[in-house]
Amino acid sequence: MTGTQPARSEAQLATRLLSQRREREELLGPELASEPAWTMLVALFIAHEEGKRASVAEVCAAAGTPPATALRWLAAVASEGKIILGTRAGTAEGHSIDLAPELAHRLRTLFRTWISESG
Repeated sequence: MTGTQPARSEAQLATRLLSQRREREELLGPELASEPAWTMLVALFIAHEEGKRASVAEVCAAAGTPPATALRWLAAVASEGKIILGTRAGTAEGHSIDLAPELAHRLRTLFRTWISESG
């Protein structure tokens, strides 16, 4: 196994988690399937693993909640130092966002554990 295979597998698992959330929302409705903070962290992990910084708008959209709700969650997570807010100068997307390195590492470890337990 090469060094790039685990990262792809972890990002694939994270992508599958987002897809499963959407399926739960379709079956149960958004009220019963809502996990905005977790969903935003998973979306940020995917962007992080792809070497991208997501826009706040993209992360809010991934949460599937009203923007004000998503922004409250982001503010709470940012206040704990778990995400890094930046700017994209000259773009319409506004602020960019990334996982703090420690949280990215913790999520990667969690996903690796889930992958090894399922295999």
